[in-house]
Amino acid sequence: AAGVIDVQALHIISSLTSDLDVPAVIVAENDIKAREIFEDMYFFDKNTVLFPSRDIIFYSADVHSRDTDIRRVNVLKRLLSRERVNVVVSAEALFDRLVPPKVFKASVINIKEGDELDLEALGMRLVFLGYERTDETQSKGQFSIRGGIIDIFSPAEENAVRIELWDNEVDTIRVMDVSTQRSSDRLEKTEIYPFNEFFYSEKNLENAVSGIEKAYKKTMALFNKKNLDDEALMLEHHVGEALEKLKSGEHDSSAAGFINYFYEETVNIFGYTKENAVIYFDELSHIKQK
Repeated sequence: AAGVIDVQALHIISSLTSDLDVPAVIVAENDIKAREIFEDMYFFDKNTVLFPSRDIIFYSADVHSRDTDIRRVNVLKRLLSRERVNVVVSAEALFDRLVPPKVFKASVINIKEGDELDLEALGMRLVFLGYERTDETQSKGQFSIRGGIIDIFSPAEENAVRIELWDNEVDTIRVMDVSTQRSSDRLEKTEIYPFNEFFYSEKNLENAVSGIEKAYKKTMALFNKKNLDDEALMLEHHVGEALEKLKSGEHDSSAAGFINYFYEETVNIFGYTKENAVIYFDELSHIKQK
């Protein structure tokens, strides 16, 4: 698309992918440019999504955008369904490591009428998938268990679901309005997706803690030997504190920075896109600099 203004280039990409019935992956130099491209591309093709990069503070803070989590999970869900989806991504987001598609797919909880549920096991699994347990489910990524009633708000759905048990068997599944806390339409089944794309099992956690602790102690000993006090303090603040949270069993999304300790294999967004996707680099020289 050399010598062609941005909007014209996107029009060409839209026509090309539509005629060939293949998706496009459009790589921008940064998040700001990626958002601009997404808005223009969406005008030509509504099957276009933006895969935002993790927040700058993602790896070093307890608070980060839940909206980013939700948007990223929804993109991965659509890609897993093998839809023809055009993905706009920044150069930064290309470096985000993700769990393999098979692991993401296996993490989805499928519940249907007649299933038997272990409430304690379900609650623990939801926590490991990034959900927050609350007294009342009010927003995406929350769940509550009251007696034989389970409310869950998956990030991949527009509404929460209410699951009612008879003893330990699923009696009904209904759509729930979080603003009124009332349930309505009955469903035969529901799918509960992870709240964010970084999740793990209890076994993953044990292996990660062991590996991180070993590397942490080795590096800390090296810093102390060389009298690198500032570096040691920074390591303790960033890694030591995260390690203590993981040891306590607290789910910490910022631990995604240690994803290689949780999974032997990881991928980037290209691991989720179709093999025949057309890849377009906007301002390639700027992307190379990144």
